[in-house]
This record gives sequence, C-alpha cells and structure tokens, in this order.
Amino acid sequence: NINNDNNNNNNNNIVNNNNISSNQHSLRRTMSCPLSHTDQLPHQTVQVGIQLIPTGWHTALIHFHSFETLPSQKGESTDSEPFAMHGLDWYLRLHPGGATSAKDDMVSLYLRCKSAADQSNISVYAEFSLALVRNDGQWDSHMSCPCVPFNRKRKGWPNFISRSRILDRGCQLLNNDCYGGTLTVLVKVQLFQDARTLECYIPRNDMNCKLLRLLEEANSTDQDNRQNNNNNSNHNNYNPIHNK
Repeated sequence: NINNDNNNNNNNNIVNNNNISSNQHSLRRTMSCPLSHTDQLPHQTVQVGIQLIPTGWHTALIHFHSFETLPSQKGESTDSEPFAMHGLDWYLRLHPGGATSAKDDMVSLYLRCKSAADQSNISVYAEFSLALVRNDGQWDSHMSCPCVPFNRKRKGWPNFISRSRILDRGCQLLNNDCYGGTLTVLVKVQLFQDARTLECYIPRNDMNCKLLRLLEEANSTDQDNRQNNNNNSNHNNYNPIHNK
C-alpha cells in the first residue's frame, strides 16, 4: 500500500508538473509582445512621470471572407474596413502570405489606429489582443500586447499563425459559408488616459454640424411647402368674370 501511495503521489506530481508547464507555455504565448514592422517591442512598457488609467475593454469581430483567394504573395496585404472602438477608427491589416519580415508559411496580422495615424500630433495609448475564432466559438492563437502608444505605425505580429494551419480543415479556423471560407478575428482594445488631466484623445464630433445642416434643410423644405400651398390656395380662390 505504501508503494502504491508513493506511485500515486509521483504520478500526481508528474501530472501537476505537466499542467504547470502547459500553463506556463500558454501564459508565454498569451503575453508575448508584438512586432511593430521589424522592431521588437519590449515585454513591458513602464511610464515614468505619468499615471495612465484604463478605460475598459471594447471588442469587435472582423471577418475576412474567401481567405484562400486573398492575395497571398509575401508582402501582399488586405485591409479590413475601418471599425469604431472607443470613439476611434481602427482597422486590421492581414498578410495571408506573411509580411516581408515574416518566416515562410506564416500569416501576419496587425492592428492600426486610423484616427491617430490621420493626425500626426496624436498618440493613443492602448493595450490590445487579437485572436482567431474557431467554428465552435473557441479562441485560437490568442496574442496580446501591453499598453503601447499608437501613432502612425501599426502594431502586430509578423508570425501570427501558419497559413497551413489555417487551411487545415481539422483546425476549424475557416468557416465554410457561402463566402468560400471566412477567417474571423476577435479584436479587444482598452484605452488608457492620463490621470493628470483625466483626458484621452477624443475625435472631432461633427454631429452638431450635421444636425444644424438637417435643420436648415428642414426649414428650407417647410418654406417651399408653404409657398406651394399659398400658390395653390390663390389659384383655387381665383374666379374669373365671364362676360355674357
């Protein structure tokens, strides 16, 4: 019995060690940092002299339809349509055949803040993560990055996942829909604002101008309608005198 207990304890230790190793490997993959073009980002970003306050996570699902037919030569890319998160415009850049700095048979994936890129004097501080969504709804190839400044450069991974793995039907990464195989990317972004000013970048709001334009158009339409009604009324009240 003692020998059996020792064997069981050894087996439990082996299982636990395997779980720890597996968890550590998962943690390293989850927390690994991206590459911005060809420059290695640090594993952690430390801000000295300012305190950045997180504003909460926003998520978006981006669908790349007909993945197999997208341009797949090395360096070729496909951009998603801009999507809004935290009041800013973002987009994904997908290299189905890998960026120029990627290894062979690798797919590259980058996130860019379009609002910050369009205005050179703006830097948006954010942390983000990208993951592929399988057909069963589970995440795959989840990669995350700590808080970094977004300006003109995109952030992401040149070696995000192998192309052969995406094309492997057993991995369930392509949705066999009417679009001929859709690759779905889950995007999560959290902005940070400066605690000294409690301000973060707020894009220009054109809503007031649009509302004013709509009111002016409505007033102009009302005036035209009243004029037409008056003309019709005068025409109906006009009774010419006929000489007998």
